[in-house]
Amino acid sequence: MEKAPWHILLMEDSAEDCADMRQMLLRAGTRRYRFSEARFGAEGVRKLLTLECGPVDCLLLDYGLPDMDALEVLAALRNGADMPPCPVVVITGAAVEEGQPLLSAGAQDFIGKRWTNADSLTRAVENAVDRYALQVERRRAESALRVSEARYRALFNSIDAGYAVVEVLLGESGTPIDLRYVQVNPAFARQTGLAEVEGRTLRALVPDIEASWAETCAAVALTGEPVRLERYSAALRRWFDIYTFRLDPPEAREVAMLFHDTTARKNNEVALVAAKAEADMANRAKSQFLLNMSHELRSPLSSILGFTQLIGSGQPQPTPAQQESVEQILHAGWYLLSLINEMLDLTSIESGKMVLTSHAMSIADVLEDCRALIEPQAQRCGIQVSFPTLGRPCLVQADPVRTKQVIINLLTNAIKYNRVAGSVHVRCTAAPGQPVRVSVEDTGQGLTRAQMDQLFDPFNRLGQEGGTEAGTGIGLVICKRLLELMGGRIGVESTAGVGSCFWFELEPAHEHELCADLRTPA
Repeated sequence: MEKAPWHILLMEDSAEDCADMRQMLLRAGTRRYRFSEARFGAEGVRKLLTLECGPVDCLLLDYGLPDMDALEVLAALRNGADMPPCPVVVITGAAVEEGQPLLSAGAQDFIGKRWTNADSLTRAVENAVDRYALQVERRRAESALRVSEARYRALFNSIDAGYAVVEVLLGESGTPIDLRYVQVNPAFARQTGLAEVEGRTLRALVPDIEASWAETCAAVALTGEPVRLERYSAALRRWFDIYTFRLDPPEAREVAMLFHDTTARKNNEVALVAAKAEADMANRAKSQFLLNMSHELRSPLSSILGFTQLIGSGQPQPTPAQQESVEQILHAGWYLLSLINEMLDLTSIESGKMVLTSHAMSIADVLEDCRALIEPQAQRCGIQVSFPTLGRPCLVQADPVRTKQVIINLLTNAIKYNRVAGSVHVRCTAAPGQPVRVSVEDTGQGLTRAQMDQLFDPFNRLGQEGGTEAGTGIGLVICKRLLELMGGRIGVESTAGVGSCFWFELEPAHEHELCADLRTPA
């Protein structure tokens, strides 16, 4: 591809000299040129700075113009900058030693009129263009370097992490003995508590510092493999999270360390572990207390219930007033016994002492047992309860007694909290390879989103504390934890004012699965 012609601006007041320079450039070499002219210095400066004649590749400047000399022209072109907008070759009749001020003023070269010929003029122009291009590139690189250094310095000074460049110092045997700080950022002092460290060694600053610091940095400097670690310094009484990497050249044995003081976080972790251990101990003590207390309460309560039943059935028969008192004692006693049994279940689960037997069982058989147990309660409350008829055997892997306990609890709640003449529908769904789901759907008042969020909180009765129905608020909690022990889960879908559907899922049983004990974790 043919090169574009160079644009030469001739700032010369002599038409004859302009013609000579044109001819000399056109005769020498193979490059093509195009020319513009200016008879006065001000005219040439205007053309260059405003690009009136287009971009100029080189300016041939006569030293002495009618209105300005070369030094004045160069000053006007630079206008306070380091360089003129294009390469400048001054054509001068002055002595050679006077050319130095021209070079200092921004000219790339100067050449005497009397000894100028085609070859020397061509070389002067080409050299001026080359030198100017080098100067422009050098200044661009220097500017980019200054910008890069400014950005690095801003980052270096602003980061919260400590940063240090250290030199690894070796002993006569080649083993690491110390570290010398080459450079640190302002955050270094905040992170370490050490100030004015540049140029000093680590041992001079902290005489009893652990040898592992120098050894780690030496390994990074030797292998070039970066290291990330968390380490405690007994000498500094601080924990540090550190990333260390080698800097080039390798023979300088310099490594960079980027680190955070993590002492506060470590202290918090230790405090949290201690607090958790203390809380676990208190929780175990609470559970054991409740377990013991529940056992202690059952014995006298059984005696109370037994003697009260004897009074109610003894001779002579109690009077109507006495019979009413007997029934109140029995009602309260059975409620208290139910509460104690639930507390025993909950504390047994939490203390890890409840053992469940898991084997393949028919969910249809469990539902049939639950029907027989729950129908009398449903009839007394005027609630219609329907159970599913399963067309094929449906086996789940679970504890039959605890599964029945879960279903009875859900049915009892569905009856207690239903509306007058309401209904309860029990459904069972199963698909090959999927968990078996049992659903208990009622036509009660339903639950709000806020109530569902608190549904499995212990002792939370969701605003029913003042109602006529007795309850402890832990039945659903026990159901949830029992199902989790059996590998299942429980959930609810409800619409306020419409009703609720409580469901639970258990894994299907397989013929090869054997009986196993499930014990709550200690």
